[in-house]
Amino acid sequence: MKLIYFTKYYPDLSPGQLGEKARAVGADGLDLAVRPGHAINPDNVGRALPAAVRIWQGDGLVCPLVTADTKLIDPNTPEAQRLFAACGEAGVGLIKLGYWTYQPGQDYWRQVDAIRAALEGFGKLAGKHAVKAVYHTHSNGYYGCNCAGIMHLLRDQDPSSVGAYLDTGHLSLEGEPFRQGLAMVGEYLSAIAAKDYRRQPDASVDPPVWKRETVKLGEGFFDWRDGLAALREAGFAGPCSVHGEYENLDPADREMWLMDDIALLRRLVGEPDP
Repeated sequence: MKLIYFTKYYPDLSPGQLGEKARAVGADGLDLAVRPGHAINPDNVGRALPAAVRIWQGDGLVCPLVTADTKLIDPNTPEAQRLFAACGEAGVGLIKLGYWTYQPGQDYWRQVDAIRAALEGFGKLAGKHAVKAVYHTHSNGYYGCNCAGIMHLLRDQDPSSVGAYLDTGHLSLEGEPFRQGLAMVGEYLSAIAAKDYRRQPDASVDPPVWKRETVKLGEGFFDWRDGLAALREAGFAGPCSVHGEYENLDPADREMWLMDDIALLRRLVGEPDP
């Protein structure tokens, strides 16, 4: 299992600097955010991504996953066409799509049908370029918020071209047993996001509202020892993206926490620190 870091918080870094960051935090490579405002973005991805991957490969780093803009949900857009073609050329196998959100009063199953049609379109686009589109489990009102929900979207799709990207933090908030979730997604399992949350009461209202708090890996709800054991038993060999979404920290502390997260995962999977 390759441990890669999510580049969301480093929009100003060049490809070479992103590679240096991967080595600095102890990662095997990158989960590259291809988003507006980043060095590699939806406008320049066709030429910039293949060139960047060559740089990283020369440094012994991998880039098995790119994360698209959260609004990328239409396979027929020029942005989607450029991104999938660039990933195919660069050998980046997985592309994280955007999100569909539930709106109060919406016909759930009608929207599921519409999402499934869009995912089928992404699957055809992925097959054309020998890559795979993956959909991420995200809590709090998103379609596919847990493994049961994501299988409403993926069931009977082609697992070679459309897959599940399971987020440990979001799954723990939704209260779904991880081993049961793995059994649900089965062959669709393609990537893991390493994240940990817990809930804290907001006493400014009565009764208190329980709000999400991002914490270091191992300090939240997710059982990492059992979760990693379950992944090994499932034969998971895909990438694990360590998100480091510590938005309330200054950049230096955020990087230190990211390093601690990667070190913890390496220890738990029995790999030596690099």
